[in-house]
Amino acid sequence: STVVNNGAIRELEDYKISVLMAKHLALMSRTEKGKIIRKTNKIKDNMSSYLENNHKNFSKNSDGTYIYTELFYEHSSKIIESCINALIRFKTSACNGLLLTLNIREFLDEDERIEIFKKLNSKEAAAEYSEYIDEFA
Repeated sequence: STVVNNGAIRELEDYKISVLMAKHLALMSRTEKGKIIRKTNKIKDNMSSYLENNHKNFSKNSDGTYIYTELFYEHSSKIIESCINALIRFKTSACNGLLLTLNIREFLDEDERIEIFKKLNSKEAAAEYSEYIDEFA
């Protein structure tokens, strides 16, 4: 619950939505920020193209999964930082009261997820998230 402008207490409901769902909400908003989000649709295509055109920089295991190289870590760090910045812009422009996080369970550990949550949300929310992160992951 939270206290609203007139002093009344308002019950809040928390929703866990995916980045894809957040993107769809932004696309439906038909605002200038929505246009920016629509431009990010190209990221997936650019990443696939990058992998195809630079396959020599990425090694594969016998099962076809990629082995993370130094180049991969450098590239993924830039992408993750871009995603965090996009979420910050989205939150400040459209949904200031919304709690957001970015979770790539195959790549980010618990401490990294907590740090991202702290960047995106209030200190109080981050403290609660840190306490119950196993339930949110």
